[in-house]
Amino acid sequence: MKKTILLAVFLVSLSLFMFEITLTRLFSALMFYHFVFLAVSIAILSLGLGGIWVYKIRTGNKKIYGFKKDNILERSSLLFGLSTIIVTLIIYKTPFFSTAFLIYLFLGAVPFILGGMFLAEAFYRYSDNSLLIYFADLVGSGIGSILIIKLLDSFSPLTSVLVLSMIGFTAFLLVSAKEKIFLKAIGILTLIGLTIISGQYIDNVIADFTAYSGGAKTLGALKNPKSVFTTWNSFARTDVIETNGLKEKLVLVDGSAVSKMMPFNGDPKSLNYLNQEIGYLAFILGNNTNALLIGPGGGMDLLLARYAGIEDITAVEINKGTIEAARKYADFNGNIYDLPGTKTFVQDGRSFISTDTNKYDVIYLSMVMTQASETLGYALSENYIYTKEAFSQYLNHLKPNGKLALVLHGKDDLQKAVMTALKTLEENGLSREDAINSIAYISSNSDDVEHHSGVYYPLLIVKNAPFTENEARELREMTALGRHDVLHLPYIQSDSSLLLKDISNWVVTDNSPFFYNSVGKRIPITIWFVFATVFFFGGRALLPYRTKLLADDSKHYSYYFILLGLGFMLIEIPLLQKFVLFIGHPTLTFSIIIAALLTSGGIGSLLASRFKKISPAIAAGFTAAYSLIISSLLPRIFTYWQGNPLEIKILITVITLAPLGLALGIPFPYGLRLLDNQNKELIPLMWGINGWTSVLGSIMALMIAMVFGYSWALLLGSFMYLLFIINYLNFFII
Repeated sequence: MKKTILLAVFLVSLSLFMFEITLTRLFSALMFYHFVFLAVSIAILSLGLGGIWVYKIRTGNKKIYGFKKDNILERSSLLFGLSTIIVTLIIYKTPFFSTAFLIYLFLGAVPFILGGMFLAEAFYRYSDNSLLIYFADLVGSGIGSILIIKLLDSFSPLTSVLVLSMIGFTAFLLVSAKEKIFLKAIGILTLIGLTIISGQYIDNVIADFTAYSGGAKTLGALKNPKSVFTTWNSFARTDVIETNGLKEKLVLVDGSAVSKMMPFNGDPKSLNYLNQEIGYLAFILGNNTNALLIGPGGGMDLLLARYAGIEDITAVEINKGTIEAARKYADFNGNIYDLPGTKTFVQDGRSFISTDTNKYDVIYLSMVMTQASETLGYALSENYIYTKEAFSQYLNHLKPNGKLALVLHGKDDLQKAVMTALKTLEENGLSREDAINSIAYISSNSDDVEHHSGVYYPLLIVKNAPFTENEARELREMTALGRHDVLHLPYIQSDSSLLLKDISNWVVTDNSPFFYNSVGKRIPITIWFVFATVFFFGGRALLPYRTKLLADDSKHYSYYFILLGLGFMLIEIPLLQKFVLFIGHPTLTFSIIIAALLTSGGIGSLLASRFKKISPAIAAGFTAAYSLIISSLLPRIFTYWQGNPLEIKILITVITLAPLGLALGIPFPYGLRLLDNQNKELIPLMWGINGWTSVLGSIMALMIAMVFGYSWALLLGSFMYLLFIINYLNFFII
C-alpha cells in the first residue's frame, strides 16, 4: 500500500471534520437550532451517501458524472476542495430568506458526499489494510477537531474554509499520478500559510457576511439594523447593532440572544430610567452589598446592580466576543466591565459556580443562553445553568437572606424554572408549602398590547427560606412603582396555575438539561421531523440494494455495521453532553472529547493491525462494560477534579476516555477486513449504512435524553454493542 494514501485519508478526514464545525458555525448564525440540527444531520448523512454512490459507480461499470472506477479518489478529492469554498461563498454572499434552509440542506450535503466517496473508495481499494486506513481517518478527524477551534478563534469561517480547502487540494495532489507531486504539495502548504497570514485582509475584501442583510433570526424583526462591530470565534458570531430610534446598542450572539448595551457617563444617578426595568427589583430588594451576574451580555445587568448601589460585582460571561464588544465601546457604556469593584470572568456560569467559594446577596441571570449559540446543533445547544443541580449550587452560594433571581422569556420558561426551583427547595428540606412561599414571580410591564395580557419577561426570585410579610410588602410596593404585574407573591397573591401537584414532567436535571424544550419531557415535533427526514433519505438511497443487503451471505454484515453505527453515537453523544459540565465551554468540550475518542480510536485500529488476534467481540464487550462503569464514576471524577486548572481537566478527560477510544477503534475496520476476504464489493455500501445509522444514533440519543435522560441513552448504546457481540459470535465464528 502506498504511504501517500494514508496521508491523503488523514488530510481529507481532517478537512471534513473542520468543515462540519465551520458549517455549523455558519448555520447557527443564520437559523434557529432545530434547523441547524437538520442541516448538519443531512450533511453528515451525506458521508454515507458518498459510499453508496461509490458502490453504484463500481457495479454500474460506466462513467457517471465524470466518475469512473479508476478516478474516484482523484476526482472526489479535487471536487471536495472546490466545493467547500463554493458552498461557503454562496452562504456568505446570499441574503438570507425564510426557506433558505432548504438550499442549505443541498449545499451542505455536496462536500460531504464527495468526502464520503473518497473515504469509501480508499477503504475499498485498500481493504486489506483497512485498520491502517481507519487509523488515518480517525486521527485526522481528531486533530481536525482541535485545529478548527484554533482557526475559528483567530479568523472568520471564510478564511478557515480557505485553509481546509487547501488541505483538500493537497490530498488530491497526493493521490494523483502527476510528476513533481511533492513540490506541488509544498506549494499548497505554502499557500495555506499565506492564507492564514493574510486572513484579516481576505476578510476585509470578500468576507462581508451578506447573508445577514436578508434579516436572519432576530435581525429580521429590527427596523433598519446596522452592524457596527462583528467578531467571530469558535463559540459564536457576536454583533453590535444600532437601529433608528434606539439610544442603546444591541449585542447579538449568533443573530439572537439579544442583550442591551446602555449609555453610561459614570454617574449612577444618570441611570434613573432603569427603575422601570424588571431586573432592578432583584437588586433593590433588601440590603445588598455584592452580586454575581451570570451572562451579563452587553452590560445592562451591571448597570442595574450599580444603580441599586452594589459595587462589589462578579460578572461571568461565557462568550469572549461579548466582552470584546463591550470594551470596544467602553466610551459609550462607561467601560462597564472594568469599573472598580467589578471582577470579570470569561467562563461558563455553571463551571464558575462549581468552584467559587464566595457567598452573595444576589445571584442574577437574565435570559441567559436563549436559542442562540447552537454551536453543535440541538444535541449540545442546551446548557446546565437552569437545572435542578445548578439551582442547588446557586442557593448554596447565597448569604442567609440572599436571593437567586432569573429574568425569563415567557410562560413556558417560567413554568420550567418554577417547578425546578420548587423541587430543589423540597430536596433541601422545605415542605411544599414553605417552598411555594420561598419564591415570587412577576411579569414585566409592556407597552406592547399583544403581550400585555400575558406573561412577558417574568422575574423569578428564589430564597432559601420563605419570604417574610415585610419582604413581600416591600416587593409589592416596588413592583407597583415599576408598573409590573404580580403573578405570585407570598401573603399577597397566589398563582396556583403554575404550582402543579405533579411537577416531575417540568423539572430540568443535569441528566436531561433541556430547559428550552417547551413540551416538557416529550420529544418536540421538529426532532421527530429531523429523524424522519434522515431515516427517509438514508433508507431511500439504500432501497435499490435491499435484496443484496438482506441476502443470506450479506445480511449479517449489514447488522454488523448498523449496530456499530447506532452504538457508537449512543455512547459518544451522552459522553459529550456529560463532559460539558466538567470542562464548561460546549465547543471546547466537543473538540476535546472528539479528539480524545477518535485519536485513541485510531491508535486502537493501528494496534489491531499489529496484533491481528484482537477480536472485535472483545473490543465491543469492553466498550459496553467501560461505558457503564465510567458513566457511574463521572460524577465523582467531576467533583474531585472540578477546581483544577483547565489543562488538568483536559488531561483527566483524555485519561478517562482513552481506553474507551482504543476499543471503539477496532470493530469497524475489522469488519471491512472480513468483507475483503469474502464480499469486497459490499465495502462502499457498508460504509453508507454505517454513516446513515450513525446520524440516526445521534438523533436517537437526543430523543431518549429528552424523555428519560442521557444515562438511558448510554445504556442503550452499551446494549447495541452486546447485540453486536451476539451477531458476531453467531455468524462470524465458525
